[in-house]
Amino acid sequence: MKFLAGILVGLCVIGLANIQPPTNTDIDGDAADLTGEHCWTFSSTTDGTPVLGTLRLGIMNIGHDHYLCSGIMTVTEPLSVHFTAFGNMEFVDDEIRCTLSVQGKRFENGNYTVGIDMLTVTIDPNTLNGTSEGIGIYYDAIEFSRGTFTHIGSELPVDPNL
Repeated sequence: MKFLAGILVGLCVIGLANIQPPTNTDIDGDAADLTGEHCWTFSSTTDGTPVLGTLRLGIMNIGHDHYLCSGIMTVTEPLSVHFTAFGNMEFVDDEIRCTLSVQGKRFENGNYTVGIDMLTVTIDPNTLNGTSEGIGIYYDAIEFSRGTFTHIGSELPVDPNL
């Protein structure tokens, strides 16, 4: 009986030793291209005001179709400002759904109000382009936004103004 118990324990140890974390080869389709750094330009409208800028995210696979991302969103129009951003990405129904929290500053009448913007970006896994909807919540206001994101690769273009 001790001999059989020893064999079972040995098999369990061997089985546990062979467990490996998921790698990008475990992911279906173009998802393997999602990890690393990615950049997008965006064009949106926030409460009727056109907003242009860029988004740079470092994306890490944490297993199968689950991703964490962190980076910086830079608004270039109507004013120039940088925001930190973090969130997650999931493959759902043949698309990538990204939820981003963006540290926000609302500028009005010479004053800043700090808040947070929440964006849902729906991305085509073949092109990595997408659309967004968002809400910004501030001390004295709520803003709504809609826009498009265009994937431009792994590096932002060099801007001599930054």
